[in-house]
Amino acid sequence: MKKLFSILIAFTIAILLVGTVFAQDVVRIGCSTSLTGKLAYEGKASKDGNDFYVAMVNRKGGLNIGGKKYKIDVKYYDDESDVNTTTKLVEKLITEDKIDFIYGPYGSGPGFAASAITEKYKKIIMAMSSSRELYERGFKYLFTCVTPAELYFKSVIYCLSQQNPRPKTLALLFKNDLFNKSAADAIPGYCKENGIEIVYNEKFAPGASDFSTELSVIKAKNPDIIVFLSQAEQFILGAKQMKDLKVNPKAIVTGVAVAEPHLVKALGKDAEYLSGPTLWDPTMKYRDDLFGDSQDYSKEFKKIFGYEPSYHAATNSSSCQALGIAMEKAGSLDVERVRNAMVTLDANTFYGRIRFDEKGRITGRTAPLGQILNGKFTIVYPPEIAVAKTVWPKPAWQ
Repeated sequence: MKKLFSILIAFTIAILLVGTVFAQDVVRIGCSTSLTGKLAYEGKASKDGNDFYVAMVNRKGGLNIGGKKYKIDVKYYDDESDVNTTTKLVEKLITEDKIDFIYGPYGSGPGFAASAITEKYKKIIMAMSSSRELYERGFKYLFTCVTPAELYFKSVIYCLSQQNPRPKTLALLFKNDLFNKSAADAIPGYCKENGIEIVYNEKFAPGASDFSTELSVIKAKNPDIIVFLSQAEQFILGAKQMKDLKVNPKAIVTGVAVAEPHLVKALGKDAEYLSGPTLWDPTMKYRDDLFGDSQDYSKEFKKIFGYEPSYHAATNSSSCQALGIAMEKAGSLDVERVRNAMVTLDANTFYGRIRFDEKGRITGRTAPLGQILNGKFTIVYPPEIAVAKTVWPKPAWQ
């Protein structure tokens, strides 16, 4: 049955993506991303977000560019979660496949490498990368709808600092890659602003799978909050080891992993009360003419792909949408005209308002805090969009 279901999903996506492309003009987009390797889970979510946008646009007849309708066709390559492979494949998309517009790979490391290539050839890339380092190079053709990494924990730390009893200490353990380090580097400043002492601040290797030594040291320090930053695979291992070692802070916070349905499937009841930031949620009150509102986006996505989207998929869809809106605004597929339209873009979408600063980063967005409650990721802060209250302190592991 699972195999049949997978075949049906693939067939449905193919029909929606192809639509009536034949005998019509086509916008060709390129994408090298992680379909296998250590980032395959996040890479697939990103690809699904791209494909959902393309399916919805093609279903409605395509983009209206200069009075003509253009369907979208995406050329994918698998970078196998390897940065060097990313570089080669993005160059191949530009020089051999003759593609001017790139949907970026997942992650700040691959995005850093890919954007160097697109900038060299003056091609536009919509990056799934949020680390500050990417956007300090003065690039003109790099844009992202991902909240800046240094803002991921601004709301998180503030919300937790207001709980009763107020937390006094925090331990920080993070993966030593571009994104997680960028997010981690901002946390001490937010802690200082909110009267929280950092009692542990260490990194671990990108390929690490045993955190028992670090967690034992953290346990001895008995912090009120533990922040463990990594992608889903390593955080799942870390959470299991925290339970085994009976590490019981008042809150366990992660970064990009907590909003993923994969986390609850992997940890079961042990996922309960884990918390962290998100960039989008189906309960948010945004809408547009393509997707409808955020709940419409989620429902239709699930029909096609068989699972509820997290912010990874939604952010990719919004990035694709921003590029598509800019193409329509430019009335052309000329890279310079589309780039100029991106610079002045101001659009309200299912993902929220999309505007870019002079560095190509989305403006006006932070990252709300969510917590897994009753097996579901739930927004708990800020109050104006929260659907539940933070459970504090987190009950001890059972």
